[in-house]
Formats: sequence, structure tokens, C-alpha cells
Amino acid sequence: MTLLARTEGNPQRSLEAIRRKLVAEDPDVPVFQPGTLEDRLASLLLPQRIAATLLGWLSLLAMSIAAVGIYGVAAYEAMRRTREIGIRVALGASRRDVVRLVLRGSFFCIGLGIALGLPFSAILGQLSTSFLYGVGALDPLAYGAAGSVLLAAGFLASYLPARRAARVDPMVALRYE
Repeated sequence: MTLLARTEGNPQRSLEAIRRKLVAEDPDVPVFQPGTLEDRLASLLLPQRIAATLLGWLSLLAMSIAAVGIYGVAAYEAMRRTREIGIRVALGASRRDVVRLVLRGSFFCIGLGIALGLPFSAILGQLSTSFLYGVGALDPLAYGAAGSVLLAAGFLASYLPARRAARVDPMVALRYE
């Protein structure tokens, strides 16, 4: 049997008074685990909180792996195009133009990945509605935040190789074949 009582003020202070009142009415009634509704909800939602925390850490790990992958692909692409970049710089391209050139290729791939991933995440969101608490399966704010985080991670991962490519000396880039 569970007894619920509405209190004013701090519910922790009322717990002892309620327990004493119950014992005074019937001393044979055992009182087990007195607590607030928040305590009960916290214990009931503990498995979901653990799962959400674990998924959050795994998501952070996946984001880190994706950023390292984007960095590697952007660095490889910039290195592969060193001669082209050297020619562009020799012909008068500014560092900003070179950075924009490298970032444009990276952002095309990042945008394509986000565009292809959105339908799959919507499907998975519909399948996992029982795990969601406080957010809908198709919450535009959550999708916008996720897309923004992905774009920011992609930008940071692509910007370092783009900056390095912008510092290419045309004489060094064109000297070797």
C-alpha cells in the first residue's frame, strides 16, 4: 500500500510527522521507505537515466571518431591537391580563397551526410519513443541542435587542414612531381 500526501513547503520535513501520525493511529502498520514523489520517480527512472547517460557518452565517442575521420579525409584531400593549390597561389589566390576551396569540399560531404542521416534518425526516433522523456521523436529543436553540432564538428575538423593548405609555398608545391 502506498500513501501519498500533499504538503506545503519542504516535503522532507513532513515525512517524519506523517510517519509519527501513522504509527499513532495503528502501531502495527509498518512504514517502509518513506520518501518524496521526486525520490520515487528518480528511483523508477534510474534505468532510463543510466541508458541515456551511456548513450550520451557513446554519442560523444561517435562524434569524436567522425571528427577524426573528417579531419583525415580533409587533410588527405588537401595534400592530394597540393600542386593545384600551389598553382592557384602562384596565380594570385589568397589564403582565404584556398581555405574556402578546401572547406567547400568538406562541407559538401558533411551536408550530404546530414541530409541522408535525417530520415534514418527520424525512423529510429519513431521506434524509440518509449525511451524519450521530455522530447518528441520528431522534435525540430533536437534535430536542429544535432545538425548544428555536426556542422560545428565538421568545420573544426576541416578548418585545420584548410589552414595548413593555405600556407603552402607555391615554389615547394610545384618543385616535385
